[in-house]
Amino acid sequence: GVGRAGGGRVLQVVVELVRELEIELVDILGRTIGSETVHATAGYHEIQLPNLTQQLSAGAYFVRVTRQDSSVASCRFIVTH
Repeated sequence: GVGRAGGGRVLQVVVELVRELEIELVDILGRTIGSETVHATAGYHEIQLPNLTQQLSAGAYFVRVTRQDSSVASCRFIVTH
């Protein structure tokens, strides 16, 4: 599962197996704002996203997580100033 905490700056991910995760920050129009790859072991993880969220304008965004098997999970968040 995927969730968020910390005002959109922490991504909470539960991983069943050792996985490489591609984490993308996407705007409401579907444009990729930034991405990073994370190697995660099985279990619960909180992934810090300050590099992807620092310079965002106010609006709606999505965090999309893609696993090695091409499955995708996403969550929406709102940036306000």
